[in-house]
Amino acid sequence: ASAVVAAHPLGKIRVPVGNNTVSDLQLSGQCLDGQGLGAVLKAGAGATTTIRLGYVNNPSQWARRSIRDLVIDGNAKAANGATYADAASSHISGRWKFDGVVFKDCEKGIHKPAGNIGNSYDACNFTANSFGVYAVGQTSPLMHAGCDTYTNTEFSLNTIAGAYYDSPQI
Repeated sequence: ASAVVAAHPLGKIRVPVGNNTVSDLQLSGQCLDGQGLGAVLKAGAGATTTIRLGYVNNPSQWARRSIRDLVIDGNAKAANGATYADAASSHISGRWKFDGVVFKDCEKGIHKPAGNIGNSYDACNFTANSFGVYAVGQTSPLMHAGCDTYTNTEFSLNTIAGAYYDSPQI
């Protein structure tokens, strides 16, 4: 999977139906297009997160990348689902649009350890995670936890919280 991502720095990668095992898969300029809810990205053994979301200032930092029509499975809560974690500056990890994505069995379905703003979630489902969304801001460099949009999205059976946002510095 990493070789496919590297070969398509600004392209769309199709995720086929089936259990596709990935570990800490770094995305920056790529979009993921699943082939429906049978297309599963499942965290491999030892993974801390299924996918890492990064940032490419091409054509602009507000150009949204998309992830759609697939399932992100944290492998019995052993890993997070999608972590906003750009290698150079984790507080600026791009703008992402999730559409028709199921986050299941993750420790944190969405994990924003250093904040990140301007993301959207449409027709998504966060189910059977510890946290559906876990987002915290940071003071240096300054970034608040959220300003995300949720539309037609369901949170169910998350054991600690459906969504947790904390920005104490603002």
